[in-house]
Amino acid sequence: MSQPEFEIESLPLLYQRWVEALFPEGIPRERTATCLDCAMCGDEAACHDAAHAHFDPSLKCCTYFPALPNYLVGRAMDAESAGAAMLRAFIAARDPNRAEVTLLGVAPNYKFRTLYHAESPRFFGHDRDLLCPYAINADGPEGPLCGIWQHRNSVCSTYFCKHVRGETGRQFWLSLRNLLKGVESSLSWWCVTELIPEIEDAIHCSERPQENGFGMTLADNAWRYWPGTAAEFYRACAERVEALEWAEVRAIAGIQTALQTRSAQRNHRQQIAPEVPARLKVTAYRVIQSGNDRTMLQGDPPGEDFEVPSLLVSLLAYFDGRPTEEILQAIYDDHQVEIDGGLLVRLCDFGALAPAGA
Repeated sequence: MSQPEFEIESLPLLYQRWVEALFPEGIPRERTATCLDCAMCGDEAACHDAAHAHFDPSLKCCTYFPALPNYLVGRAMDAESAGAAMLRAFIAARDPNRAEVTLLGVAPNYKFRTLYHAESPRFFGHDRDLLCPYAINADGPEGPLCGIWQHRNSVCSTYFCKHVRGETGRQFWLSLRNLLKGVESSLSWWCVTELIPEIEDAIHCSERPQENGFGMTLADNAWRYWPGTAAEFYRACAERVEALEWAEVRAIAGIQTALQTRSAQRNHRQQIAPEVPARLKVTAYRVIQSGNDRTMLQGDPPGEDFEVPSLLVSLLAYFDGRPTEEILQAIYDDHQVEIDGGLLVRLCDFGALAPAGA
C-alpha cells in the first residue's frame, strides 16, 4: 500500500490496531490541536462564542473523569505513572465516594457525574473540581498531562479542541467516539459473562434504559461471584480483549456497532477525499474580524473561527443554491476571480457554505 499524503493521527495501543483495520489509509492528524502547547490557552485562544471559550492553562481539557471499561482498567492499572497509581488506589479502596469500581470497570462517582453534567457547559476547562484524577504534571509548564495516555477511553481518544477540517472533522471524530463507546460497553459485558458464567444471578433489569443501551445493571454484591481480587479480574479482562481482532469485536458488539462502523467509515471518506457539493448556499455566517487582506469568520452553526481572503467574503452571496459550476463561472465573469475546490471545501467545513437543501 502506498504511503498516505498526510500525517497520521494515533490512538491508544489497543484501539489503534482496530482502527487500522477500519481505516487502512489512516486518519489525518489534527495538527491544530496541540496538547503540549495548548491551542485553547492564552490570549491567542480567545474565542467569540461562549461554547468555545479558552481554557485555564493549569487545567486545559482535562476537566473530565473518564469511565474506563474493565479491559482498559486491566491494561492501565500496571503502568508506571501517578495516574495509574490513582487507578490502583480506587480499585483497592472500592469506595463509591471516590469512584465506582464494578465488574464493568471504574467510573466516576455520583458526585462527580452530577457536578460535571451541571457545570460542564460553562466550566469545562476552568473548574478545578472537575480535574481528571488520572492527570499528572498539573503544575508543570505544559499543564496537566494524561497519566494513562496509552490506555485512555473512547471519549479522551477522540476529543480534539480544534479540527483541521472544522465541522467535517468534528463529525468524523464524533462518529468514531460513538462507535468506540458502544464497543466499550459491549466488551465490558462480554468480559463479565466470559469470566463469570453464573453472573446472570447478579444482573438486574432497569426500568429505564441505561446509557450503555443494555437496560441492565449489576447488583451491588456482584463482586462475590468472582473468586479472586478485583485487580486479577481486570487483568483477565484485558487479556481476553487483547486477543480480539476487529472482526471478532464487531461480531460481539452486534448490529449497533455495524451501523456505527458504516457511519464512521462514511465520515472518514469525507475526511480524506472531500467532494464539493453540486449545489451550495451561503449560511448566516458571522464576520469576527475584518482586514484589508484577511477576514476572520465564524460559520453557522457557530463553531471554530477561520480565516479567508477578504475579497472572498463579498462573493459568498453568489452562492444561492444554483449549480456550483454555474456560480463559479458567474463569479469569474463578473470579477475575474477563480475559486478552487479546496477553498470551497474549507468554506463548507467551517460553515460559511452548506449544501443546498441541507
